Formats: sequence, C-alpha cells, structure tokens
Amino acid sequence: MTIRARLLLAFAAIALLLGMPLAYGIGRLRQVREIAVTLQTNQATTLDALGELRTGLIEFDRQARSYVIAPDPAFRAGMHKALNQALAGADRLAQAGIGSVDTPPTVWLDSLAAATLALEALVEARRAQDATDYLRTTVQPVLVEARSTVAPIGDAINRSSARAATAAQEISAGAIRTALLAGLLALAFGAAVALWTTLTLTRPVRRLRTSMASVAHGVFVAPSDLPYEREDELGDLSRSFRSMTNQLAELERIRGEVLNVVSHDIKAPLNIINGCAELIEEAAGPKLDEQQRGHFRTIHEHVRLLTERVNRMLNLGRIEAQAYPIQTEQVPVVPTFGWVRSAFEPQARHHGIDFTVSVDPSAPAFVEVDPEALHNEIVGNLLSNAFKFTPRGGKVSIRVWGDRTRPSALHFAVIDSGVGIPDEEVSFVFSKYYQAGRKRSDGGVGLGLAIVRQLVEAHGGTVDVESRSGGGTIFHVMLPGTVPERRVETGPPMRGALRLPAGPSAAPVEPQPAGTERGTPVRRWLLRTGRSIASMMGSGGDGRLGG
Repeated sequence: MTIRARLLLAFAAIALLLGMPLAYGIGRLRQVREIAVTLQTNQATTLDALGELRTGLIEFDRQARSYVIAPDPAFRAGMHKALNQALAGADRLAQAGIGSVDTPPTVWLDSLAAATLALEALVEARRAQDATDYLRTTVQPVLVEARSTVAPIGDAINRSSARAATAAQEISAGAIRTALLAGLLALAFGAAVALWTTLTLTRPVRRLRTSMASVAHGVFVAPSDLPYEREDELGDLSRSFRSMTNQLAELERIRGEVLNVVSHDIKAPLNIINGCAELIEEAAGPKLDEQQRGHFRTIHEHVRLLTERVNRMLNLGRIEAQAYPIQTEQVPVVPTFGWVRSAFEPQARHHGIDFTVSVDPSAPAFVEVDPEALHNEIVGNLLSNAFKFTPRGGKVSIRVWGDRTRPSALHFAVIDSGVGIPDEEVSFVFSKYYQAGRKRSDGGVGLGLAIVRQLVEAHGGTVDVESRSGGGTIFHVMLPGTVPERRVETGPPMRGALRLPAGPSAAPVEPQPAGTERGTPVRRWLLRTGRSIASMMGSGGDGRLGG
C-alpha cells in the first residue's frame, strides 16, 4: 500500500468515526425540533379553540338574558351566533383530541341548542314569565355544565404541553449524553488511527534521517533496521539508500587505496630528489655560491613540506581505515608540556609572539595517550595553526587543567589572539580538505585539524573550537585518560564555548632536565620523544583548517 493510500484510508476512518456521532446528534436534534414545532402549533390551536369556546358560552349567557328581558331579534341573532362560536371551538378541540373525558363539551352544547329553541318559542309566544322560569331552571344549568368543561380542557392542554416539553428535554439530554460518549470514543479511535499512521510513517523516516546523517558524517553503512521489505515509497527510498551507501562505501575504499598508493609512490621520488640534491651539494662543496646554496635550501624545504603532507594524507587514510597504530602509555603531564614549550619557543620568538604554557594544579600527573599522536599531530597542528594566524606581537598560550568528576581526564586549550575564524566557517574547521579564508592560506591541503579531530576521538575524547573573525581562536581538547579499544569516527565536531575551571591560578611550566623526571618510564619517554618533538620545530602547518 502506498503512503498516499495509507493517508487517505486514515483520513477516511477518522472522518467516519467523527461523522457517526455527528449524524446521530443531528437526527436527535431534528426530533426535538419537530416536538417543538408540534407543541407550538397544537398549543396555539387548542388555546385558540378553548378561548373561542369560553367566549361563545359567556356571550351566549349575556345574549340569552337580554333576549328574555327584551325580545329583540338582534339579541336572538347574537344568541345563535355565540352558540355557533362555542360549537366551533368545541369541534376544533374534539378534532385536536382534547375535551372532557366523561362528557365532552359538544354534548352540553347540543342540549343547550335544544333548550335555546324552546326558549325562543316561549319568548315568541310572549310568555315572559314562563321564558324567565325556563331560562333559570333549564337553560342556565345546561350552560353551567357546559362552562364547567372549560377548566379541565385547559388543564389537559397544559398537561399535553408539559409532556411534550419533558419528552423534548429527555431526547435532548439523551442526545447530549450519547453524542458526548460517541464523540469521545470517536476521538479515541481517531487518535489511535492517527497515532498508528504517524508511527507507521515517521519511524522509518527518523531511522532514514539518522542513517543519512551518519552518511553525511562519513559512515557509509546502511543499518539493518530500515524498512527494506515495505512495498511503498519508504521501502523504495530505503532500498535506494542502501544501494547508495554501498556504492559510497566502495568509492571510499577505492579512494583510500588510491590515496595510499599515490602517497607511497610520491614518497620514493621525493626521497630520491632530496638525496640527489644532497649529493650534488656535498660534491660541489665550496664551489657553490650563495644563490646556488639558496636554491638547494629551497629544494630541501619543499621536499620536506611535500613529505610532511604526504605523511599526513597517509595518516588520515590509516585513521579512517581504523588502522592507525595508536600505542598508549602513561605520559607525564607536566614534563610533556614543558617539552612542548621548549620545542615551540624558537618558533614563537621567530614570529615575535608571546608564547606561554601553564598547568593548573587540578591537572592529573599522568594521562594515558599515544605520545606520538599527542605531540606530532594534536598539539603540533594546533600550535602551528595558532602561530601561523597570530600576527607579530600577539599571544599564544596553552592552558592545562583537570576534571574533578573524572580525575583521569585531561583538558587543555590552545588560545591565540590571531585573526580568528569567520562565524560562517566555524562549522567546517574540522572538515577534510577545507580551508577557511583561502586568501590567508599558505597552500596547505587542509588536513591538519581533520587529523586532530580523528586522533582525539580515537582516544575517546572531544575537540571543540570557539572563534570569531578578528577575535582570536580557542581550541579545547579533552582526553578522558582511558582509551577505548578502537574508536575512529568521522562525526561532526562539537560546538560550544570554552570555560576554564575555577580554582588556583595556573603556574607556568618550565623545561625540566632529564635527571629530574619521576621514574624510569619517564626517562625512557623523554629520550624517545625528544627527537620527534625537535623534528616539528619550524613546521608551518597547512592552514587554519587543517595543516
């Protein structure tokens, strides 16, 4: 079933569930309306008929009295008219089904009509006394009985109206209860249908989004929990995504192999060029003038730069292939950063930069890291970039501190007062082959900071950057002190402001002689790393965004 069909089916189900109580409520409201209309019509008709009956009886009494006293044809006509009016009202009440249960008013009115004829005969015979007696003894009692039916008829009309109003109220209350219950049930079922539809569509979309984010970060692996078996658009998208990731993984593998092969093939000619230049320089000896010696120095310098960049590409390839030889050991913190200061002090003086290194008392005495990776790649690249983009007279500093919640963790920050990084380029600083502000670049390939991030994350740590254009840059590195078995990922860099911990002021670190180190491992480490740190002196890096 396609997504469109699923949505249409869900909408139809929700509309049906919500429409059923609505239709029921409308039907009950129609019943109430019919009762109201009937009640209004019948009550008006019956009340009008009752009024006509009452008025006719009253008028008949008045006209009959006047006719007996003064036998005027007008009174006789009025008497008949009033009687006919009362009979019409009684007939209308009878048609409406309302009247006295025991004796309906028409019975008394018929008797009253017969008595009226006898009364007329006496009046016409000019038997006034007999007519008066007949009116008092015969006509008046019948008239009283007829008028006695009016009040019960009015009560019957009121009872009928009350029953209709009660029925309308009961129907209305029942309709409200039923419609409310049905509406709640419909909402519950509708919510269930909507939730089912949402989960059916959003769960695979979220998994696809997470997988695509991983691909965007360089992890070319299609997870197994995507809905590959579905026959809708999401299934097609998942299968296409799996095919794409497989192709990207294969292209990445081929790229890494080509990069490694090309890098190895380049190193051999570079070594030959450098060796031949040295042989020519030694053979010529004093015959070389200053210009020629400058040419040889240029050859050696560019061979060194090319070799360094080839090595960086090889290192990055090994890191991405999870084949970088990370060999951790317990490295002393204070001597390490003392050697860092000694190694980079000449470069700082050459650039006219104030360079300081300080270690807070909260810093751990030892940290478990790969010393070569820490010196040559992590600290070396960060400091080379800091010196490169800090103008003469500026400041570059390293601050080292610990973490009270994680005693083995080491934090350090490389802070410079240089040109900074534009806000729109900060998010790309750790990307491969990307260089912010190319007009400031010295032609590097943009791998230094990518290697920094890869190696820091391989140690289980984090690296963050805070900078703004013209306001300096802070690189914050956290090394947990406990290295995972293997953790080399290409996720996005963390973002956030650097906050140095409060506490005692950090003390500057001075170089320590080899005889003052603590323990035999420290002596071995100092002797082994001295040559690698010294080889970094004079390295210019590749640019703000990676050597």
